[in-house]
Amino acid sequence: MERCAVCNQDILMSHPLDRCFRCGEPTCPECVYTDIVVCKTCAVSKIPTPRVPTAREKHRLAELLVSRGHDSDEAKRLIEEHAYIAMFDTYTTTSPGYSGKVMLVLWDDKPSHYELLTFGDDNHPPIVFQEVE
Repeated sequence: MERCAVCNQDILMSHPLDRCFRCGEPTCPECVYTDIVVCKTCAVSKIPTPRVPTAREKHRLAELLVSRGHDSDEAKRLIEEHAYIAMFDTYTTTSPGYSGKVMLVLWDDKPSHYELLTFGDDNHPPIVFQEVE
């Protein structure tokens, strides 16, 4: 019998376990911390583990591309076909500065073509850093 990695509960037939996206350990519904299956242990861990972006986060990236002159369909296609995206929910600088969600976008044309977006609250646009050769 398998047990939840967080609370150590036994699995019941009516109580299936999901697997944590970060660590892959079995996790019961009470121990899932976010909409994406992440166990409470990983969610509070200081180990910076990325996750895939949500549809809303991809939409915000598409809005940024549209603001740079791409049309909406092209922006969506670029994201789906040419972007490697990693989300970090709890990024914190070691000195006073920034604490919050960060999106790293690595474009598939070359490793030096990337963008780093920070997310404040919904009233502030993301800060964008872009590096290209």
